[in-house]
Amino acid sequence: MLLMSAVMLQACGGGGDDGSQARIRLVNATAQYGALDFYNVDKKVQSQIEATKGTDYLSFDEGTYDFRVKQAGNNATAAAVSLTLTKKKIYTLLAYNEAGVLRLTNFADDKAPPSTGTAALRFFNAAVSSGSVDIYMTAQDAALSAVSPTASNVSPTNVSTYVELGKGTYRLRVTGTGSKTDLRLDIPDVTVSDQQIATFAVTGIPSSRLLNGLMMTQGGGVTSYKGTHALLRVAAVTGGNPRVTVKTTDASLDKAVQAPSVESSYVFVPAALTGLSVTVNGAAVDVSGLSLQAGTEATLAVYGTAASPRVKLFADNNALTDVPGRARLRLMHLVDGLPGTMALSAGYQSIADSIAFGTVSSPADVTAGSPVRIEVTTPSTTTPLFKTDEPGATLTTQRVYSLILFGDASNVTARFIQDR
Repeated sequence: MLLMSAVMLQACGGGGDDGSQARIRLVNATAQYGALDFYNVDKKVQSQIEATKGTDYLSFDEGTYDFRVKQAGNNATAAAVSLTLTKKKIYTLLAYNEAGVLRLTNFADDKAPPSTGTAALRFFNAAVSSGSVDIYMTAQDAALSAVSPTASNVSPTNVSTYVELGKGTYRLRVTGTGSKTDLRLDIPDVTVSDQQIATFAVTGIPSSRLLNGLMMTQGGGVTSYKGTHALLRVAAVTGGNPRVTVKTTDASLDKAVQAPSVESSYVFVPAALTGLSVTVNGAAVDVSGLSLQAGTEATLAVYGTAASPRVKLFADNNALTDVPGRARLRLMHLVDGLPGTMALSAGYQSIADSIAFGTVSSPADVTAGSPVRIEVTTPSTTTPLFKTDEPGATLTTQRVYSLILFGDASNVTARFIQDR
């Protein structure tokens, strides 16, 4: 208690809060920075603000302040903002990050209470690389196809107008704008109380287009909502053209295909993969070692031969490059029986080598544009395993691509996919 009193005294410059001062809090919505320290110029006013947490409201005299945010224990300023605070007003300063850059935005927490029996909610899009989103607050069993967004086309770094909802528990879903199927977040139980006023921020995940959420109640606390889903696609490339099934007991996955079959798009699935089973020509394949992390994107590969199939989950790091004029490219090696490893080049520049069977290279930044010559080679032959048709491929700036090679040493097949 003595420590908090000292922090409050430092924040307001030594005066007590008689109700006429301004109040501001810092909320840490970052995914990569860890704990943050909050400064007024060079004076620390709050330390060790953990991710998804916020400070209490801190009191300041009316005036203009140079607020700075640093990683906890680091002297370098990660982000700064000059704010003019008005007496008797309250504010939220939100720290979030995108592509490794810490950003700050602020809200005035001055909404008048809504009518009895309702709550007022607005939405902020802190996921810059995910584009604009639609947000739905619905009953648990409501089909998105039958309802309209609660807030539509919320663009990055923008906040929606307030929407009044009846108090109660809602299912919150976030999709890409204009889509009912491009799900990014699904939270089954978001509760809003009588006359609650809150800002719900959708926050980005560095390696994925999926989202998390943070509810900031005006004059109250901060509640974190982490997604429990992942994005998954299936690459069934087992040799011999067998029948491949991939299923879960909750039916979030229910696929039956003739190999080879490589999906170009991901499916939004519970990360638990409850009751996952994989069969090749009716024979079960061991999946006991497979696990999928919430908030990630992955490729489930079924490869090898029909007589000796293999299954593996590849984590797909689909983080966008923040460098204009660049794209990202990786190579997945699923060619059975190929002697040696693979190497990948783009624009005559080597970007990955020593890629062994059943592995994938890390995404590498390459020059975007057209044409780009892409080539895959192996030390066991002088002929490329794959090369783009002349004059070359078109790579769109700030996009992510996978080149998946499969088949066997005598018949190599390739799929070139834009992942994001």
